[in-house]
Amino acid sequence: MLTQVGYALGLLFLAPLGDMVERRALATALLLIVTVSLVGTASAPNARVLLATSLLTGMFSVVPQVMAPMAAALSKPGALPASHGAGGNGTVSARWALRSSAPR
Repeated sequence: MLTQVGYALGLLFLAPLGDMVERRALATALLLIVTVSLVGTASAPNARVLLATSLLTGMFSVVPQVMAPMAAALSKPGALPASHGAGGNGTVSARWALRSSAPR
């Protein structure tokens, strides 16, 4: 549940940063931080560390919300719907692939 709370906090505080700072640097920083957080989650020695890193993982997992406007800004004016659709399809396809490969 803390991961979802962290995700909500990330949407509230980190996703709007994409309008204020360079998006590529922000996305890179978010990916690096979430990677460190996931390593911390995997190697958590106790429940307190596990919960804290779960919160951080959720908070810094807002990279798709930063990448969508970046793709729109980089696309040619006539290709905006296609670039936005490709990004959305990629995100949904990845979710479906992960759900279908998850153990039951």
